[in-house]
Amino acid sequence: MFCTKCGKSIPDGAKFCPECGAAVNAANNTNFNNGQYPSVQNQQYGYNYPPYTPVRPTDAPNAGFLVLGLFFPLVGFILWLVWRDELPLRAKSAGKGALIGVCIWVGIILLIVLCMAIFVGAAFGSAHYYSHW
Repeated sequence: MFCTKCGKSIPDGAKFCPECGAAVNAANNTNFNNGQYPSVQNQQYGYNYPPYTPVRPTDAPNAGFLVLGLFFPLVGFILWLVWRDELPLRAKSAGKGALIGVCIWVGIILLIVLCMAIFVGAAFGSAHYYSHW
Protein backbone atom coordinates (compact mmCIF):
# COMPACT_ATOMS: atom_id res chain seq x y z
CA MET A 1 0.00 0.00 0.00
CA PHE A 2 1.24 3.53 -0.79
CA CYS A 3 0.46 6.95 0.69
CA THR A 4 -1.66 9.10 -1.62
CA LYS A 5 -0.01 12.29 -0.32
CA CYS A 6 3.74 11.56 -0.40
CA GLY A 7 3.85 8.29 -2.35
CA LYS A 8 5.92 6.35 0.20
CA SER A 9 5.24 2.72 0.96
CA ILE A 10 3.20 2.14 4.10
CA PRO A 11 2.47 -1.14 5.88
CA ASP A 12 -0.92 -2.76 5.36
CA GLY A 13 -3.40 -1.82 8.05
CA ALA A 14 -1.65 1.44 8.99
CA LYS A 15 -3.90 4.39 9.83
CA PHE A 16 -1.24 7.08 9.24
CA CYS A 17 1.69 7.38 6.85
CA PRO A 18 5.01 6.98 8.74
CA GLU A 19 6.70 9.50 6.41
CA CYS A 20 4.30 12.45 6.18
CA GLY A 21 1.72 11.62 8.87
CA ALA A 22 -1.27 11.83 6.51
CA ALA A 23 -4.32 9.76 7.38
CA VAL A 24 -4.60 6.60 5.28
CA ASN A 25 -7.88 5.76 3.62
CA ALA A 26 -7.59 2.07 2.72
CA ALA A 27 -10.55 2.19 0.32
CA ASN A 28 -8.88 4.81 -1.90
CA ASN A 29 -5.35 3.49 -1.52
CA THR A 30 -5.44 0.31 -3.56
CA ASN A 31 -2.50 1.34 -5.73
CA PHE A 32 -0.06 4.20 -5.95
CA ASN A 33 -1.30 5.74 -9.14
CA ASN A 34 -4.97 6.44 -8.27
CA GLY A 35 -5.15 8.55 -11.42
CA GLN A 36 -2.67 11.06 -10.02
CA TYR A 37 0.10 10.20 -12.44
CA PRO A 38 -1.32 9.58 -15.89
CA SER A 39 1.35 8.47 -18.31
CA VAL A 40 1.61 6.36 -21.39
CA GLN A 41 3.94 3.94 -19.62
CA ASN A 42 1.49 3.45 -16.76
CA GLN A 43 -1.40 2.84 -19.13
CA GLN A 44 0.49 0.71 -21.63
CA TYR A 45 2.32 -1.62 -19.25
CA GLY A 46 0.15 -1.37 -16.16
CA TYR A 47 2.92 0.11 -13.98
CA ASN A 48 1.87 2.06 -10.92
CA TYR A 49 4.96 4.25 -10.57
CA PRO A 50 5.02 8.02 -10.23
CA PRO A 51 6.60 10.01 -13.06
CA TYR A 52 10.38 10.39 -12.90
CA THR A 53 11.62 13.42 -11.06
CA PRO A 54 15.37 14.00 -11.21
CA VAL A 55 17.26 14.12 -7.94
CA ARG A 56 18.91 17.49 -7.48
CA PRO A 57 21.89 18.15 -5.26
CA THR A 58 21.10 19.92 -2.03
CA ASP A 59 21.41 23.66 -2.27
CA ALA A 60 23.65 25.26 0.32
CA PRO A 61 25.96 28.27 0.47
CA ASN A 62 29.49 27.27 -0.43
CA ALA A 63 32.63 29.18 0.57
CA GLY A 64 34.64 27.45 -2.15
CA PHE A 65 32.54 29.04 -4.88
CA LEU A 66 32.78 32.39 -3.10
CA VAL A 67 36.60 32.16 -3.19
CA LEU A 68 36.54 30.97 -6.81
CA GLY A 69 34.40 33.98 -7.75
CA LEU A 70 36.68 36.24 -5.74
CA PHE A 71 39.82 35.29 -7.68
CA PHE A 72 38.08 34.69 -11.01
CA PRO A 73 35.07 37.04 -11.16
CA LEU A 74 34.06 35.99 -14.67
CA VAL A 75 33.78 32.35 -13.56
CA GLY A 76 31.74 33.39 -10.51
CA PHE A 77 29.41 35.44 -12.70
CA ILE A 78 28.92 32.54 -15.11
CA LEU A 79 28.18 30.15 -12.23
CA TRP A 80 25.69 32.65 -10.83
CA LEU A 81 23.93 32.82 -14.20
CA VAL A 82 23.80 29.03 -14.51
CA TRP A 83 22.63 28.28 -10.96
CA ARG A 84 20.41 31.24 -10.07
CA ASP A 85 17.13 29.37 -10.72
CA GLU A 86 18.01 25.80 -9.69
CA LEU A 87 20.47 26.33 -6.81
CA PRO A 88 19.90 29.88 -5.52
CA LEU A 89 22.03 29.65 -2.36
CA ARG A 90 25.03 28.22 -4.20
CA ALA A 91 24.53 30.82 -6.96
CA LYS A 92 24.45 33.57 -4.35
CA SER A 93 27.83 32.43 -3.00
CA ALA A 94 29.40 32.47 -6.48
CA GLY A 95 27.77 35.83 -7.27
CA LYS A 96 29.00 37.40 -4.02
CA GLY A 97 32.51 36.23 -4.77
CA ALA A 98 32.33 37.65 -8.29
CA LEU A 99 31.00 40.99 -7.05
CA ILE A 100 33.63 41.29 -4.32
CA GLY A 101 36.32 40.21 -6.80
CA VAL A 102 35.30 42.89 -9.30
CA CYS A 103 35.26 45.53 -6.55
CA ILE A 104 38.75 44.51 -5.40
CA TRP A 105 40.13 44.53 -8.97
CA VAL A 106 38.62 47.95 -9.66
CA GLY A 107 40.04 49.24 -6.36
CA ILE A 108 43.50 47.90 -7.19
CA ILE A 109 43.41 49.47 -10.66
CA LEU A 110 42.28 52.84 -9.23
CA LEU A 111 45.04 52.69 -6.61
CA ILE A 112 47.66 51.97 -9.30
CA VAL A 113 46.37 54.84 -11.47
CA LEU A 114 46.41 57.19 -8.48
CA CYS A 115 49.96 56.19 -7.54
CA MET A 116 51.12 56.64 -11.15
CA ALA A 117 49.50 60.09 -11.28
CA ILE A 118 51.24 61.08 -8.05
CA PHE A 119 54.64 59.87 -9.28
CA VAL A 120 54.25 61.48 -12.71
CA GLY A 121 53.05 64.70 -11.13
CA ALA A 122 55.94 64.67 -8.69
CA ALA A 123 58.43 64.00 -11.48
CA PHE A 124 57.17 66.81 -13.72
CA GLY A 125 56.67 69.17 -10.79
CA SER A 126 60.21 68.70 -9.49
CA ALA A 127 61.71 69.07 -13.00
CA HIS A 128 59.88 72.35 -13.47
CA TYR A 129 60.91 73.57 -10.02
CA TYR A 130 64.62 72.89 -10.60
CA SER A 131 64.64 74.40 -14.09
CA HIS A 132 64.39 77.96 -12.66
CA TRP A 133 67.73 77.77 -10.87
